[in-house]
Amino acid sequence: MRGTFCFAMCVVLLLASGWVAQAQTQPAPPKALQIFEENVKVGKAPAHEKVETNWVKAFARAKWPGQYIAMKTIAGPPQAWFVEPHDSMGSIEKLQKDTEKLTALVSETDLLGAQDGELLSSARSILATYREDISYLPPNVEPVAKMRYFDVEIFQVRPGHNAEFIESRKLTKAAHEKAKMPDPMVYYAVAAGAPNGTFIRFRSLKSLADEDRFDEAHNSKNYRDATSSSSKRVDELTSASVANVQHLIYEIDPKMSYMPKEFTSQDPDFWTPKPKPVTSVVTPADRKPKANDE
Repeated sequence: MRGTFCFAMCVVLLLASGWVAQAQTQPAPPKALQIFEENVKVGKAPAHEKVETNWVKAFARAKWPGQYIAMKTIAGPPQAWFVEPHDSMGSIEKLQKDTEKLTALVSETDLLGAQDGELLSSARSILATYREDISYLPPNVEPVAKMRYFDVEIFQVRPGHNAEFIESRKLTKAAHEKAKMPDPMVYYAVAAGAPNGTFIRFRSLKSLADEDRFDEAHNSKNYRDATSSSSKRVDELTSASVANVQHLIYEIDPKMSYMPKEFTSQDPDFWTPKPKPVTSVVTPADRKPKANDE
């Protein structure tokens, strides 16, 4: 996507293998993500959104073969993430090569990249791989197309302490499975683009009210019983392994996203809403009777 054209444009559950193909059954998170992170200058969010919608239009005209979900912070610094799902690191490279063949698109996005760069304070691209061993998906979890927010935690693990962090997450996963918890935990390990030892946890939300529901579930007797034998160990491992945790909440933005019809058709009112009908405005001059009406 943007990283193919201009680094200044570069940083869940998602590619046809996860976001689309299995949306009617159990969603399978993609094996790899490319995340384009853009830190937006204060007061420039409306202009940034306008430029990003022009990216979407350019991709649509060129029939670009990629896809991405766009989301912006409602809790955290002014920031946007554009998340590309992939089934492997190799597919990221293939998309870049396929994009380079679309010369007209590259020329157009070079110009858009320059416009976007004026609105950003910084940007980066992150590559991350799915960690199924520490992720948890509750039974009958709904597809991402039905979601509206992502609750994201970014863990910075102390050098040499990855094993303790992984063990703590495995114990937490086991407790979630035992208690049949409602909140998903989808973990990715950063392969490049951020400090070594970075892990990203995605939790999808249909509404912000899900945060209340998940908190209640974590404070329930059912979950306390499930964690009774492991909570102390999890606390010890987490304290020993985690140097820092950043907690953000992102709202999905359909206007800045570029997803296939198979995905957007699962909730068309959100992803592809019909334009609102234009209503005529009656002015005082319109109310005056005409000469032939008197």
